[in-house]
Amino acid sequence: MPELPEVETVRRGLAAHILGEQIQQVSVYHPRVLRHDDRHPHDVSARLAGLRISGVHRRGKFLWLRFSDQPLLVNHDWTDQFLTTLVGESKIVRASQHIAAQATADRASVRLGSSSSAVLAGQPDGNIAPGIAEDAGGGSQQTVAEVLLVHLGMSGQMLIEDPNRGDDSPFAHHPHRRATMTFTSGRQVHFIDQRTFGYWHLDQAVPSTGAVGRLGVPRRVAHIAPDLCEADLDIDRVAARLKQRGAALKPLLLDQQIIAGIGNIYADEMLWSAQLHPLQSAQRVSHKRLVTLLGCGQTIMRRAIAAGGTSFDDLYVNVNGESGYFDVTLEAYGRTDKPCSRCGTPLTRQVVGGRSSHYCATCQRRY
Repeated sequence: MPELPEVETVRRGLAAHILGEQIQQVSVYHPRVLRHDDRHPHDVSARLAGLRISGVHRRGKFLWLRFSDQPLLVNHDWTDQFLTTLVGESKIVRASQHIAAQATADRASVRLGSSSSAVLAGQPDGNIAPGIAEDAGGGSQQTVAEVLLVHLGMSGQMLIEDPNRGDDSPFAHHPHRRATMTFTSGRQVHFIDQRTFGYWHLDQAVPSTGAVGRLGVPRRVAHIAPDLCEADLDIDRVAARLKQRGAALKPLLLDQQIIAGIGNIYADEMLWSAQLHPLQSAQRVSHKRLVTLLGCGQTIMRRAIAAGGTSFDDLYVNVNGESGYFDVTLEAYGRTDKPCSRCGTPLTRQVVGGRSSHYCATCQRRY
């Protein structure tokens, strides 16, 4: 399954190609694509038609598209605080009770009424993030912003096709094409998914934790934790949560409600880098070493993203169909019986929590 670096690579590719594009239609070719949506595919397509892409976001292994001219909830926890939003080249809008502020760069404003909630409203240029909007007077009526959640599953690909390919399109009769989003410019995004574990879901945006959460996340994934690449991640707090658990480190790193985005590959790489055994009890590891483990994870994630992720086969590719090359630098995952680059000991493979784990028995001693 694509992990954080692979999904982030796809997110960046989509953002480079479809920001500002207006959806003309969505065609669904396989029922599993919208299996989490109660609506008929035609109704989903009709709801999306005419919307303009204003953002491509990610948390952990999930990404989603947001659309222009939708409101953002500012709840009472944010009053008298600085709310940072992506408003073109702009900066910060200060939200506080009974004041009105103006971000002149994009003519975005914060309106506060008698309650401690507010609406950040944007102009049709679409640079304001979606959320749940409550009326400024504190009433109960709500306007629910929607986002399109995309989960790649085991083999999902979001492939860009430039306009005017016509009969020359390699996707016209692709056996694993599950859905296509067509824009008014003629550009298309094809969802290719051989194993059909991936899906699209038109979902409500709800507030969640962290800066990403304040912009609104799909309700379906609101329960997952922030990931290692979020700028405001509190590593000390995550380390403390790990230490509170009596379980082994490897399963804890895979728990998306503790820290999101880590899968089998990067868990093994993190543990190797921090010289910790995958079966080591988290409670017996010092807080300092757990912080180091998470720091190793951040470094590895950044390097993997720079390399376009890890591709062992053609099931994971970026939006241009190109494979990542981080696999050539892996130190532990998939290297059974190969020498550890630190000490030369042949690496060991062991099943931990139903997953294959790769580690050095010399460098990563269990205690």
